Amino acid sequence: MTETTQFVFSLTTGIAWLGTLLQLGGLAVCLTYRRLSRWLVLVSAGFAGSFAASALCLLANQVLTGSLDRISLLSLVYLAGSLVGFVSTSLVVGGLAMTFADLRRRLALSLEPTHARR
Repeated sequence: MTETTQFVFSLTTGIAWLGTLLQLGGLAVCLTYRRLSRWLVLVSAGFAGSFAASALCLLANQVLTGSLDRISLLSLVYLAGSLVGFVSTSLVVGGLAMTFADLRRRLALSLEPTHARR
């Protein structure tokens, strides 16, 4: 591997790890505000799964790419990581949709005239 290629690979890996850690931040935010909507638990599960899938793929990339014997194992790890990532992202999107619908419903109820008189 050339010096430039190694630098680009290291930079790419570092950015990927930052994105993976950002998913932990999303999980923390959802868990902090889970009382706002019961659907934030679903979003939290999505962030947790997405973090696990990303971390698994990044670790597998660092550990297994040095050996050509393990390319088939690496492919299976990437496949599993991709599937978990897809399901996790689906949970985040679905959970956010349900959370926002829940919050909109609560906001509409709080703005009704009967509540304004209290």
